[in-house]
Amino acid sequence: MSLSNILMCWLAVFGVSVTISTLDGPFGWCKQLRDAFSRHSEAWVRKGISCPICVSFWVAPLVILFFVPEKLIQIYQLWFSSVGAVAAIAWLSPPATDDTPPVA
Repeated sequence: MSLSNILMCWLAVFGVSVTISTLDGPFGWCKQLRDAFSRHSEAWVRKGISCPICVSFWVAPLVILFFVPEKLIQIYQLWFSSVGAVAAIAWLSPPATDDTPPVA
């Protein structure tokens, strides 16, 4: 598997995880998903659905299916490295503030 495929996988996992956990998503579906979990789930699930790192653990295997690794070990390598990449990006990113004006 090439480095470019690994980077594309990491970025795809990051994008989908952040969209699900923090953004409204297309047609507001991601917000509706988080709201549904908030109403019908335990506290740890509600916290997890709002955490991009937690969501990336479940998103990674779905994204990896698009890259079709040749060996089973590559699936696990991509899966866990994708979660690690999301954690690194989230850790290195400055925290969001509520006083930031919305993007037009």
